[in-house]
Amino acid sequence: MTNLKHWTRWFKKKTPDKKLSPKTGKTEAGYTYIMSDLHGCFDELNAMLAKIGFSDQDKLILAGDYIDRGSQNYEMLCWMEQVPQNILLLRGNHEEEFLCYLELLLAVQEKRQLVMDESSSKDLEHLYQETKNLIEQHNRQTEQIRVFDHYGTLEELITEQCTSMADLRRWAARMEAMPYFCRFSLPERECVVVHAGYLEQFPTAGLTGKYTCVEDFYLRAREDAYLAGGIENGMIVAGHTPTLSKDYMMYNGGLVYQHYDPQKNCLYYDIDCGCSYRTVRANARLACLCAETGAIYYL
Repeated sequence: MTNLKHWTRWFKKKTPDKKLSPKTGKTEAGYTYIMSDLHGCFDELNAMLAKIGFSDQDKLILAGDYIDRGSQNYEMLCWMEQVPQNILLLRGNHEEEFLCYLELLLAVQEKRQLVMDESSSKDLEHLYQETKNLIEQHNRQTEQIRVFDHYGTLEELITEQCTSMADLRRWAARMEAMPYFCRFSLPERECVVVHAGYLEQFPTAGLTGKYTCVEDFYLRAREDAYLAGGIENGMIVAGHTPTLSKDYMMYNGGLVYQHYDPQKNCLYYDIDCGCSYRTVRANARLACLCAETGAIYYL
């Protein structure tokens, strides 16, 4: 009970030594807001920014997975190219998969010795179909199933937005520049924002064979993020696992999942509340956490 009381007191604390704006109630230095797993929900992103009154004095950290599932992947990709300096984009597993798909397209182009106009959407469409056919042929001939463009995002971009190879290369370069995590100091804790999970030492006992490298843990950890990850006297904010899913310990009916590890004195948040499922799940939401105050906003 003592630990829970300590946690509650921490949430209720105001940010010290900063004046509040009479207009917005924010500190003059602004707040740090965190969201994750937008998955093509571009309108919802903008609606949340309006709801929290996001300004140039604030900072926004997005913890990966900007594309797939949702209907506004193109809008999200274009926005990612021109975000202002007070918005930090971290890498998620869906960005990693996008990079793998592009690598596969380029490998097929080289193997087939296809001459491409990189500004031509028709040439990219031809390469896409060639690659898709090769994968389907491989899957028919072997027992190993390879997945290509699982959510149909590439096909949507090519057929509906006339995307070219030059576009894919530009978006891929933006994704490759995304860090896997960021770390910053709060008044009482170190905070790490990451897509799935964070741990300081790898390999770690109990994780051998489950993850190929520490970056794999950053991108794909689920329960292990809470059972094996974390930092002493810290706070981990992640997404990746929708809190809509009853299959995982982070299930919370579509609300932000909160966990406290008394041994490490570490707070954990899962802020993926399944926004991209809003058309099929009534309790799916976009969540936003304010790091300094602990306030959680829903849309």
